[in-house]
Amino acid sequence: MLSEDGSGEDDRDITEEAEGEILSDRNAGKYWDNATLDSKKARKIFLTVMLVIVLTIVIMLVVFLMQSPKQEYPTYDQIIQKLNLAVTMLSPYIHIKTQLIGQSVEKRDIILLKMSPKAVNRSLAGDPCHHPLVWVVCGVHAREWTSPLTCLSFIQKLGDIFVNTASQDGDNILRSLQFNILVVANPDGYQYSMSSPTRRLTRKNRRKSSCPDSSLAGVDINRNFGSGFNYGDDCYGQVCPFNATPCSITHGGEKAFSEPETRVVRDAMTAEVPWLSLSLHGNGNSWSSPFAYKIADPPPNVGSKWDLEFLAKKIFAKFGTSYRYGSSSGVMYRAGGTMIDWVYEGLGVVRSYNHELRNICPDQ
Repeated sequence: MLSEDGSGEDDRDITEEAEGEILSDRNAGKYWDNATLDSKKARKIFLTVMLVIVLTIVIMLVVFLMQSPKQEYPTYDQIIQKLNLAVTMLSPYIHIKTQLIGQSVEKRDIILLKMSPKAVNRSLAGDPCHHPLVWVVCGVHAREWTSPLTCLSFIQKLGDIFVNTASQDGDNILRSLQFNILVVANPDGYQYSMSSPTRRLTRKNRRKSSCPDSSLAGVDINRNFGSGFNYGDDCYGQVCPFNATPCSITHGGEKAFSEPETRVVRDAMTAEVPWLSLSLHGNGNSWSSPFAYKIADPPPNVGSKWDLEFLAKKIFAKFGTSYRYGSSSGVMYRAGGTMIDWVYEGLGVVRSYNHELRNICPDQ
């Protein structure tokens, strides 16, 4: 968890003209099939849609977490049961299925849920200009139980939006999208962290290593991706780089993509490259974009897509919750081998974001 309290506010304000344009495009989904749009307006529509999508996701997640601070966290087996139940209940009304995309170190299944409304034209499903694909990856770090729980809530909320046609702001846009949702990317670590109070703070997967402390053994999945591997300052008192000691909670493994869990995510996302990617963690109160492994200005081609000021201000205005925002290395710390950087550099996906859920501890 992060200790600092950033409000995400500065002196910059969105102009009335830009804000009016964003808030008025509630039916932006209809533009996907309009091939006559000039390139300038198309770019504006893409930006509008991205902002609305991200804002809608945040609203769903925050509302859920505010509802029940005593929510019981499901086990890995219960999560799989919930996914299967969602498919059974929703399949008459929407496109939904689970897909086995690989296995963990301890041979637990890694299950992806794929869902989209039946209004989506399946013949154009692979065309990101008609039905963009959104990836949401949860449960990377074992101890962050709020992440899989929020992903489950997200599936439920999306199902309701897809089935019920009574629209709220942004719902029509969500109905034009496809979603690939990975609820538990690190099933071994997640299950291990639930097996005993002494294992509660386990972060990594269950790879056996030379670390004598079983609770500290393993590899940090979010340090095992290829971009910036073995670069970082997040050593937590251990010898830097973080890969130097197997007992470090951010130990990145022997080499990039050494872990089956990381390779599963890499291969699945390479096969279905997203239009927008969201890596969801708990609970550091921040929204961030690349880069994590280096301090650098955004490349010129990303434009305002990495500017999360609008999102942070809208959340604060609606919920009173403050999020820090900016590059990952700026709002948190320098960390190598993260998913957010690999999605941008390895897959060429500009809309690559990391979200740390809000802190739900009452004393912090």
